[in-house]
Amino acid sequence: MRLDLQFNGQTAVQVYDGTQGWKVRPFLNRRQVEPYTADEARIAAGEPDIDGLLIDSAAGARKSMSTVSSSWRARRPTSSSSL
Repeated sequence: MRLDLQFNGQTAVQVYDGTQGWKVRPFLNRRQVEPYTADEARIAAGEPDIDGLLIDSAAGARKSMSTVSSSWRARRPTSSSSL
C-alpha cells in the first residue's frame, strides 16, 4: 500500500508492504525516510487492501466485483439534482 499526500507544494509518502512501513513527512520537517512505529505497523496491518476487497480467489473475482458494484449502485445519486 502506498499513500501520497500533497499539501503546500510538498508531498508526504507512507508505504506499507504487509510487514513493515516507512514514511516521509516534509511538512513536519521530517524529510528523511523513517520506519513505522510498532503502533503504526499494527494499524496498517489491520487496514483493508484494495486487492483484498476486489480479489478473493476462494469466492472468485466475479463475485467480489459484483458485490462491490451492487454496493456502489445502492449508494449513488439517482439524478444530477441530488449531487
